[in-house]
Amino acid sequence: MLRRTLQAERERSVIPGRRYFAIVFIACSIMLMAFTAVIYRQSTISNKYNDEVIQSYELLRKARGVLNLTIDLETGQRGYLLTGNEPYLAPYNESLAALGREIKGLKEGTKEGSEQRKVVNEIEYAVRRVRSIMRDQILTYQIEGPSGITVSKLN
Repeated sequence: MLRRTLQAERERSVIPGRRYFAIVFIACSIMLMAFTAVIYRQSTISNKYNDEVIQSYELLRKARGVLNLTIDLETGQRGYLLTGNEPYLAPYNESLAALGREIKGLKEGTKEGSEQRKVVNEIEYAVRRVRSIMRDQILTYQIEGPSGITVSKLN
């Protein structure tokens, strides 16, 4: 009888231990799944922001390209106006052809109505204005010669 009582006592003490480990295991499994879900969500958010940063750097690169082409445009025009030699217009003509493509690329990289698109539209307007002024100065030089270009026409 004492043996049965001791054996029954052991079985009762073993069962709560197994139940405890099962509960702890299930709780740890649930926490692991929750942490995995949170980490996955944070990872997708991080990837989204990384893509936006990459897009922003790409837009900055294209904007820098527009700036460089505009500088080449001015360099070619200035060289021609100083010397009157047509070969100096080569950078001007090359930049003139490439500027449209670069600005189009900038527009394609921005969303319609966004702040970035507004800035791109302002850049496009400024570049068109500069191109128009430079073209007029070159035409004036070709028609009237060096004396046709005055300081007032350079502004």
